[in-house]
Amino acid sequence: MKLTNPANPVPRAALACVLGLSAWWFLLKRASLYALFLISYLPMDILIGPPDLKAVSINTQTERWVFNVALNIDAKDPETGKVQHASSMEVDATPDEIAFFVSGWFVYLALSFAIGGFGKKKLLSTAKGLAAQLGVSILALTVYAYVNAFGSVYADLGNRAGSVWFLKWLYHVDYLVVPFFAPFLIALIVHQEWRDYFLPTRSQTPVGNKR
Repeated sequence: MKLTNPANPVPRAALACVLGLSAWWFLLKRASLYALFLISYLPMDILIGPPDLKAVSINTQTERWVFNVALNIDAKDPETGKVQHASSMEVDATPDEIAFFVSGWFVYLALSFAIGGFGKKKLLSTAKGLAAQLGVSILALTVYAYVNAFGSVYADLGNRAGSVWFLKWLYHVDYLVVPFFAPFLIALIVHQEWRDYFLPTRSQTPVGNKR
């Protein structure tokens, strides 16, 4: 399937990303973060929440996100040196630290807009891609809370150096790679137009490179 519009979609996508992210940061960040809180509340409670605590909540005074993660591991008390059982761990984060997990929504929508994804024929595909992006955000946020909780415990255990190294690696992938890479991968999977541009068949010439 070839693109019906021969124009290169990359400049449109770049401009749409800049405008979309600007609108998000200055106008929609607070609302989008609250939307992330609402859609992640139940999944996080099921996946990592202790039985007697909320997995995720927002401190209304400081606006910091508070995560309670079920652990059930033995940890050394840094003050007494005694090993104690940790059933759960509480960690928190600022709204700006959580914002990365929302930014991908607007990047994906910009990529979809660039190839006409808001038209009637493509709106369903755009909705499917957005649903996938929301799922990625929820999963990435859950991993973020999980890694930070375990990292807080393992940092005090000298015999868990391997675990600390793995948690640091997982943290960087989850926090610095997934939020930025996921929208592009989802757009490539969901939208035929982006696949035609970046993965042309032998009989096709990439859009924007035709002579």
